[in-house]
Amino acid sequence: MADKNVLEFLNERKENDEKHTAIWTSIENYYSKKLWHQLTIDLLSIVADSDREQLIQLYVNPCLIKELQNRINKLSLAQICSTVAVSLDSDAHDSAVSFLEGKMQAIKPNEQARALLLTTIATLKLRRMEEGDRAAAKEAIAEARTILDAEGGVTPIHAKFYDTSSTYAKISSDHAGYYADALRYLGCKDLDEIPLDEQKSRAFHLGLSALLAQGVYNFGELLAHPILLTLKDTDQAWLVDLLFAFNSGNMRRFNELEKAWTQQSDLAAANQLLLEKIRLMAVVELSFTRPAHHRVLDFAEISTLCSLPLNQVELIVMRALSLGLIKGTIDQVHSKVYVSWVQPRVLSRQQVGDIVNRIGEWKGSVDQMLTLLQSQAAQGVL
Repeated sequence: MADKNVLEFLNERKENDEKHTAIWTSIENYYSKKLWHQLTIDLLSIVADSDREQLIQLYVNPCLIKELQNRINKLSLAQICSTVAVSLDSDAHDSAVSFLEGKMQAIKPNEQARALLLTTIATLKLRRMEEGDRAAAKEAIAEARTILDAEGGVTPIHAKFYDTSSTYAKISSDHAGYYADALRYLGCKDLDEIPLDEQKSRAFHLGLSALLAQGVYNFGELLAHPILLTLKDTDQAWLVDLLFAFNSGNMRRFNELEKAWTQQSDLAAANQLLLEKIRLMAVVELSFTRPAHHRVLDFAEISTLCSLPLNQVELIVMRALSLGLIKGTIDQVHSKVYVSWVQPRVLSRQQVGDIVNRIGEWKGSVDQMLTLLQSQAAQGVL
């Protein structure tokens, strides 16, 4: 039997939400006929297309959501409730969080729906950031991450989750966490769906986090992403040039761009970190460009490339070894480094071109050896 309160609410919506009158009429019809799937599709379309004032009505008059919460798809219920909660004013923060927490029982046992509600709660907590909010947001993000990591692939929740988790990392000055989750967000989101100004902001902060993050020595994935093109011909274009300099361990270019990057306070304050990182990248790049059968580096060569005194070369090489960027041995007597392995990484077009050239050289050597063997066989030497 149809709920009188729900019918009155639907009738009120038809009269006061002129933009969606036809859809509310359809929802009323579906409700009367208990066509829950069709009703859900129409309600989701209204929620996605409504302004804040219209969404609030679903919170102020909760009879429809209460009626549907045990009848419709749990993930759809979580999507509707999350959108409504986010639309509430900041002074209704506690009510919005309580509203979502009150739906946790209704969405069981759908774990994706739970992850969405937890992510939205974290979003609300980060919006206000009063005492205790950051800790609560961290806890909600951690629980949602555990749920999503257990999923077999990318779900509709992942983009929203990575957006929220990267925001938390940014607020917490966790550069490595921001870099990882912001890239994952871009992997789940179509770039055309992100406003241009937001793309520029994300590109800039991704670039900064890549440079400032402890343990990040692979810039290829970011450099290959089209979001960096949004910084082209802007006053922040220098950041892209700086990222390319780091990716190739180019100390000369790093020094040329010093006037630009020292104007950015976070980079200027991390001067020593950046110097160490680009020197490490120079050692990695030097090792990478050598043939696999002859990766021998001279201390003098490293000293020149890294702009380091000879007595500090061993320290930077030991640092590269300890971080797992390269593997090998140091010959202190002859001042040489024998590299046996270089950490795999995403390569730039130029680096891929270098590999192609080396494969061509290898093929030439093989062809020469084959010709020699054929000649010797013809002469009866073998």
